[in-house]
Amino acid sequence: MGEAWTLAEIVPERKLEKYDSYLPENLQLMSYASQAFDIPATQEWLQQFADTKPEFSQT
Repeated sequence: MGEAWTLAEIVPERKLEKYDSYLPENLQLMSYASQAFDIPATQEWLQQFADTKPEFSQT
């Protein structure tokens, strides 16, 4: 989940839940990242995409 935290840190305006303002920033980032990003599914999709080798035409 560390990668999601890093990604969440660069989001300029994160959506906060009702009591998020009482949490330390690292927990806010964890909460936001867990709701906003699906890192494992994205990695799996990218791996499937990378495994397909498109044929390039030489023109």
